[in-house]
Amino acid sequence: MKLLSDFDGVWTDPEPEASAVRRLMVARTSELSGLAASQVDADLRELAGYALARPAEHGWSPGGRISAFADEDPLILGNAAAEVMRRWAGDAAAAPDSAREVAARCRVYCEAILDEGFASIDAYADAVFHAGTSAFRAEHGSALLPGAAEAAERMLALGVDVVVVSNSGEEKILDWFERAGIPARSVHARADDGARCLHVRGSAGKFVLGEGEDSISVAERRILVDRPKYVAAIRAEAPDAVIGDVFSLDLALPHALRSRGERWAPRTLVLAKNSYTPGWSGVERAGGAVDHVVDGLGDLCDLLATL
Repeated sequence: MKLLSDFDGVWTDPEPEASAVRRLMVARTSELSGLAASQVDADLRELAGYALARPAEHGWSPGGRISAFADEDPLILGNAAAEVMRRWAGDAAAAPDSAREVAARCRVYCEAILDEGFASIDAYADAVFHAGTSAFRAEHGSALLPGAAEAAERMLALGVDVVVVSNSGEEKILDWFERAGIPARSVHARADDGARCLHVRGSAGKFVLGEGEDSISVAERRILVDRPKYVAAIRAEAPDAVIGDVFSLDLALPHALRSRGERWAPRTLVLAKNSYTPGWSGVERAGGAVDHVVDGLGDLCDLLATL
């Protein structure tokens, strides 16, 4: 069988990387605005808290449309906070009365960011995200979960063709697997030489939305499923199963494809449960769209042995 697997949140713990991104956003925003880091830190917490309290309205919004929601992954929170910052800077009345002073500082932050030459606040958040995760990688090497190497070996022993399809860059993923002693190759370097290894398709663009308005409704959320880059990856691999930790990014499109009866759509959808997994996608299984919820790589291996 072929398993299409996400990387961050399935093979890794994203929270240390998210913390590195947040620290960098505080430092960089303080530097640009001239305001104290402690003040910036408090304001960013306020912005993130506001987004988390209204997750269906906020999240990762490339091009102004939500691609994934604020409560699905800690790595999304920086972009979600930046989105609220942009909104409050443009319309202070959009902020609750208790946050009017924060909204006033949002205008200061946004003006400083744009004066620095960033095309948008979202572009700034993206730049901080990439710089923060790169800095984490340089300092710590990797954040693979304990037991990742053993899990990879079990999957290969079961005869599972594992293809890691991730928004993360291929170089990062291959490097982290190599450090852990996990044999892996790029999908572009597939070879019929009998070698047992994982394959990696990085920079998959699961978050990239097309111009279409095709969507599904889950937990009172409208999830856009016109994701041309991810469609291309799924069509190319034609997996039997897909696993991911962020329903909107990883599983919503495969669910839609399966519902339409596409012959190359997966038959099984698995959610990787983490400490940050929201109840609507974990406990409630996205209204029944998710077939299985697993708690860690060992649990995933046990499931694969039964499929």
